[in-house]
Amino acid sequence: MRTQEVPLRARLSLKPALPHQKIEFQPLHGVAFKKVAIKPHLTNAINMTIPRLLLILLMGSMTSLMAAQEILNSDWMRKLPDATPLTKITLPGTHNTVALHEPIPGVAACQSLKLAQQLDSGVRYLDLRCRHLNNKLHLYHGIIDQHLTFADALVTIQAHLKKYPSETIILSITEERRAKKNTRPFLTTLKTHLNAKNCWLKDTLPSLGQARGKMILLRRFRTDEKFGIPATNWKSNTGHSTKLLHIQDHFHPANIDQKWRAIEKTFKIKPSKKLLLNFTSGYLDTSFAISITKLSAPINKKLTTYLSTAKKRPHGIIITDFITPEISQAIISLNFPQ
Repeated sequence: MRTQEVPLRARLSLKPALPHQKIEFQPLHGVAFKKVAIKPHLTNAINMTIPRLLLILLMGSMTSLMAAQEILNSDWMRKLPDATPLTKITLPGTHNTVALHEPIPGVAACQSLKLAQQLDSGVRYLDLRCRHLNNKLHLYHGIIDQHLTFADALVTIQAHLKKYPSETIILSITEERRAKKNTRPFLTTLKTHLNAKNCWLKDTLPSLGQARGKMILLRRFRTDEKFGIPATNWKSNTGHSTKLLHIQDHFHPANIDQKWRAIEKTFKIKPSKKLLLNFTSGYLDTSFAISITKLSAPINKKLTTYLSTAKKRPHGIIITDFITPEISQAIISLNFPQ
């Protein structure tokens, strides 16, 4: 049987061809393929199949785009009254918000969504770890540089607040690692970025109306000045309370069940005048090192199950590793009975 030599360094024109005709192609620059032989009786099948495949791909892309648009929560706080206390709002948060980079899988990355994507998904609590170098604030996770400065992150945050002034964003700021080559204190450098105009810097909890269009500073570094909501007495790997906060941050559990029990116990705390911070994040030990994902994957699955049936009541700030738009949406939904 005679065959036709058809170069695949081309793209289909989708022009119908008869069995005795050659299939028409147009050049595709920069791509090289080997020649293959196509038998004439397969020509009709190709003509019918490829348009169908393209239609299926197009419909799939449109479906994915629509799904992504449906779970955007760029300005969800506009639905809440100004008088709503911060303690009565359930907020999605991220642990080590910009930790996307790691030298070995599982040891440092805590998120897969970039900062702008998190904000568009509705995340309203950001955990930023700043190392003070050369009078600038660089974002780190432990010893791992995340290749982003605080100034860079602030551009993204302020752009979101400018576009959606109904929102407020809590900034938890920690001084990470040892400072180097600076001519001024950490606080002085931070003050070049934060001021009373763009950030709630009082040591009290605001109502939503007082904080709309602004950031709220949760200060995890020590200073003698009153500058933001103090969270310096942060006890390691446990739960504890301060004057304004109740914190569950059991980040190094013995196993998954132990971590989930700590999370679930915190969910049962009734709303009060304290801001509730419930960390679902952490890590497990492995034979080689540590693994963030060995904890985050099963915990996020348990969290998703819990949120699907949880009562619509205040749950505080739920702070996760590897948040997704779906998890953020489920957390946000707890604010709205309907």
